[in-house]
Amino acid sequence: MKADLILKNGRVVSMDDDASEYEALAIYDGKIIGLGSDREVADYEGRRTQVVDLNDKTVLPGFIDAHQHMISTGFNLRNVDCRVESIEELVHKIKERAEMCAPDEWVIGWGYDESRFTEKRHPTKADFAGIDRPVFVTHYSLHSAVANDAAMEAAGISVETTVEHGVIEKDERGELTGRLTEDGLALVKNSIPYTVEQMKEALKLANDHYVKQGVTSVHEAGMGFFTGSF
Repeated sequence: MKADLILKNGRVVSMDDDASEYEALAIYDGKIIGLGSDREVADYEGRRTQVVDLNDKTVLPGFIDAHQHMISTGFNLRNVDCRVESIEELVHKIKERAEMCAPDEWVIGWGYDESRFTEKRHPTKADFAGIDRPVFVTHYSLHSAVANDAAMEAAGISVETTVEHGVIEKDERGELTGRLTEDGLALVKNSIPYTVEQMKEALKLANDHYVKQGVTSVHEAGMGFFTGSF
């Protein structure tokens, strides 16, 4: 049998009981069919075999991550990355996405860190004035977020709304600022109308991202974080 792919001149770490290491390996139809020295594995080389010189690089088995949030990772890849240096930049990215979205689609961002902002404050709903669709941006800690009026209205939040654990922040005039923590955040998050197709897209994005990083298996620890995801 001739291999589809041969990796040679490397350090192939098997992770077997004897911690064996090899110089080369041969692969056919996605499966390892040969391990050994360059000379030994060369027997698997045929006319159509792709041969890659590793130049002494290390080959490891695929990693298994025992605690991952795969669907959350996929949505992060799909949504707006807000790890930026200012509120101005954050708002610009949200507005850009809003212009690309369907009229009834939410604009969702993640990962902002107010300590990095030149303004040295959290964003509020006022920063998103003029965006007519729901906006929801989570803090990097995932324990707080900011939402605009459209998002809070969709979640049924008003100045009278209270939560047992968390905060729905108001300003000195008693008006909503858009900042939410814990259960306040959850009211909006659980109102986002995720579709099965969006979940499939998120899982595909996460899958491709993990494979590129060498992660070939994951244990999902939070499917229930998304409404209807079971």
